[in-house]
Amino acid sequence: MDPRLRIAPATLALGIPAAVFVFNSFISMQERGFFDAVELIVAAVFFVLALMVWRRYRIGVYAGIILSAVYLASVVVGGPVQFVAYWLIAIAALAESLREIGKPVPAT
Repeated sequence: MDPRLRIAPATLALGIPAAVFVFNSFISMQERGFFDAVELIVAAVFFVLALMVWRRYRIGVYAGIILSAVYLASVVVGGPVQFVAYWLIAIAALAESLREIGKPVPAT
């Protein structure tokens, strides 16, 4: 099995929120006439972390777990149950990817 397939769920767990934040900022542009800078910055952070995980940087996984935990805490306080489930699954996927990232990369 290709080792990248074991890292792909963690990359998607960080890439999906990046796309959602960009889309939400685009909607803000359509409704209010300006982009929400905070959402664009958060989208960029999620995107960079997704790339770091895909490139097998352990620090990217740790930062992704921390960022996901922050969003999980904010959703637990007052958010829909679906988002709680998403962030829990994202943290689990990131933690699982640590097992693969610790291994040496096989030569192809």
